[in-house]
Amino acid sequence: MYRFLVEQLFRKLEQCNTELKKYSHVNKKALDQFVNFSEQKEKLIKRQDELDRGYKSIMELMNVLELRKYEAIQLTFKQVSKNFSEVFQKLVPGGKATLVMKKGDAEGSQSQDEGEGGADSERGSGSQSSVPSVDQFTGVGIRVRKP
Repeated sequence: MYRFLVEQLFRKLEQCNTELKKYSHVNKKALDQFVNFSEQKEKLIKRQDELDRGYKSIMELMNVLELRKYEAIQLTFKQVSKNFSEVFQKLVPGGKATLVMKKGDAEGSQSQDEGEGGADSERGSGSQSSVPSVDQFTGVGIRVRKP
């Protein structure tokens, strides 16, 4: 009896395997597509990570260059302002004059004056970027005091 049941089970297993062979191509194709798409997804994720790192590096470089440009303009302005004050004192004895950097907002409706050392206060403002921008400067003016 036991042998008979085992034979029946084997026949049933062969019949099931024969039926499954009809659909073997479907599973194989789906598996191949899944593996292929998974590999493509991993490649794209790695590429996205590379691009994100590259973007971050470029933005950091742009911020460093913007800061250097801002500092160079500030240093040049301070030197010119100092020399201007010295020459003005020689030309107008007892008189005092300083150069001021004009600052305005994006629309240009307001402007502020910034003397020789006043630019450092801009760094602490709550602007969107932590890097100061030279775009805020709109011109140069003269502040004169009589003797």
